[in-house]
Amino acid sequence: MTSWSTAKSFTSLLIGMAIEKEFITSTNQLASDFITEWKADDRINITIEQLLDMRSGLVPVCFLLDSGALGECTNQGDAAAGGNIVFYPDQMTGCINRGLAVDGAPYPWDADGIYTEGEFLYSNCDTQVLGEILFRATGQDPGLFAQAELFEPINMTAYWWRDNVESGQANGNYLSYCCLDATAQDFAKFGYLMQLGGIEVESGTQYSGYVSDILAMDSFYDKQFWSFCAEQNADGNCLNRVIHTSGFDGQFVVLDFKNNLIIVRASLYKSYLNHSDDRKMFLIPGSVATSNWLGSVPNAMAIQAPSTFSITEFHTRVVSAISE
Repeated sequence: MTSWSTAKSFTSLLIGMAIEKEFITSTNQLASDFITEWKADDRINITIEQLLDMRSGLVPVCFLLDSGALGECTNQGDAAAGGNIVFYPDQMTGCINRGLAVDGAPYPWDADGIYTEGEFLYSNCDTQVLGEILFRATGQDPGLFAQAELFEPINMTAYWWRDNVESGQANGNYLSYCCLDATAQDFAKFGYLMQLGGIEVESGTQYSGYVSDILAMDSFYDKQFWSFCAEQNADGNCLNRVIHTSGFDGQFVVLDFKNNLIIVRASLYKSYLNHSDDRKMFLIPGSVATSNWLGSVPNAMAIQAPSTFSITEFHTRVVSAISE
């Protein structure tokens, strides 16, 4: 199966691993310590935490079909989906070269029409930049770092797509905001890692501090993870906050600690490698036959099949079924 934006949660954990290994000081460190292109202007003050929480203040970037370039999104739909940057060969450069939105200014991509400083703006580019921070901080591309620090320790086999340039991190830039392929069982291992509070080794549990911060979240989005309240008391206090990843076309890894439950949900998927045998994204709009593409259904294959699927309802039904 493929992950789509479930990969964002993997990138988050890799940031936590880089912190524990002292490549990064903390999530409060300035992103411009690594993304030096931001040192010359107001972007110098953006923190890694703000990128993790999608509150960087950087304008959302989209693929502009008319020009074939990356640029500021022109509508709310494309922006709300994170920005359809997947069509562009060099996704990293476009994500770094964004400007800050102006507080109180009108924008066509803003849900309310007016941008407010610090507001949540779901952005694929924010996570793509986190991958570059990993690269510059550790000296390893995100794929190598993930293999050594995450995939091998939990016995997970995974393939991470890159953008379609010959330069970048490793013959292309890893798409740290998406596009991690593995089996459903291996995605469940990631959920189990979170449930255990980190990676258990003989000397103790690694990365427990960062994982604990994620598991203590009390908002709908924190550090590239989502959550919902599955159970409330009469006073409206949440008795069971369920944490989950979320990806395009219904990719989920759900963590329900109260019920000791991990749920993995995926869509049907086929890896189209028609441009090359390498997992490098090369998408020609309207032509999968000549593209390298992640063919999940329905939306990634442009199939008109509106879904009423709800992860909260699905979770409720699973809990009900196993409780009977």
